Amino acid sequence: MERALRPERLDILPTSPGAARVFKHWLFIFSRYKNATEGTNDVYLGMLANALSPENFELISDCSTYDDAITKLNKVFIQPANEIVSRHRLATRRQMSGETIDEYLRALHKLSVNCNFKDVSSEVYRDESIRDAFIAGISSHHIRTRSSENFISDNILKNMKLPATPYSGTISMAASHYVSPISGSCNVDIVVNGHEYSSVKFLVLPGLCADSAYHLVPLPEEDRPYTAFEADSGLYQFTRLCFGLTNGVAAFQRIINDIIRTNGLEGVYAYLDDVVVCGNTQEEHDENLRRFMEAARRYNMILNEAKCVLSSHSIRILGYEISHNELRPDPSRLEALMNMPVPQTKKSLQRLTGLFAYYSRWIPRFF
Repeated sequence: MERALRPERLDILPTSPGAARVFKHWLFIFSRYKNATEGTNDVYLGMLANALSPENFELISDCSTYDDAITKLNKVFIQPANEIVSRHRLATRRQMSGETIDEYLRALHKLSVNCNFKDVSSEVYRDESIRDAFIAGISSHHIRTRSSENFISDNILKNMKLPATPYSGTISMAASHYVSPISGSCNVDIVVNGHEYSSVKFLVLPGLCADSAYHLVPLPEEDRPYTAFEADSGLYQFTRLCFGLTNGVAAFQRIINDIIRTNGLEGVYAYLDDVVVCGNTQEEHDENLRRFMEAARRYNMILNEAKCVLSSHSIRILGYEISHNELRPDPSRLEALMNMPVPQTKKSLQRLTGLFAYYSRWIPRFF
């Protein structure tokens, strides 16, 4: 009897396709196996640990009871349905070729289960209708997908000691060529405006900056509708320049250049939010820095003290190291290139050649 009930080991990762379906089947078999076995909490917890792969065991390694471990596995493997996506699928579902009326109606009923319909006021109903029409009417499927995803910085994840599961993939920003790797995912309970949301999935992005300099730039009233996003069952707009806008980089650079030119700042050079203040002597440097700091205060610019380097005779910027009137490659960037594997295909050779082209002036007979 025990052999017939014993479940196979749960090897699939929570981020794998079909993980929820596999987990539900595995949990059904494991629960029957557990109920047929007499034991204490420690016995059941040991049985559960034995039925998990090492990667999945890490998810419950800090749990002291069997019930806590099962609850945690449920939160990780079975993701709550996204209400916005569910309503979009219901609103855009069409009768398929060969599908009967009864089959089509049953499919609509099935899709409506995750839509979270409830009694609401006329104002809430209006806002939700606008939101659903906005999501359904966006011509770009890429932007529609981005509007239903959540992201978190790896630094915040580390500081808050949140558990993360492996996740392989990349994310590209809407209307932008920027692509960032996804280093993992996590599920957390959050509270927004008094509303509690359980097991919300966040994708972890390395280097996502929470104090972006872009947010120092106010957006004109007429441009704000183009930044609309959904949150807390409503539509919101950015009032400040946000990451991912097509013209955001050029606009920010133009503003920084205008500040430098308008205030007549000498020895100040900026590439986006990397600002270099220099001088031929210590006194000249200090005077240029003083004038820049006064201008920064006038424009309410926020400087990240942890990233500021003062009175240095050498700096590393844009992949270069500048020291004592000499320009050379940044050793940390060059080391990564030198340790890259030998290309085995034409495409990988072209990619490697393109990377080394940035330092071609130091490579004899490169061209």
